Amino acid sequence: MTAPRGRTAVYRLYAWLVAVAKRDRRSLNSEIVHRLEVGRDSVPADDQSP
Repeated sequence: MTAPRGRTAVYRLYAWLVAVAKRDRRSLNSEIVHRLEVGRDSVPADDQSP
């Protein structure tokens, strides 16, 4: 029995995050926060009012 496609993608993302965290000597939680902060800094600010 195989996992649904979405679940497989989540497992692959998890495995990748674990590998990168281990390589960079960070905890998994620290790696997730790091990725969120880096991603936030690279998104241009929206100066338009809704």
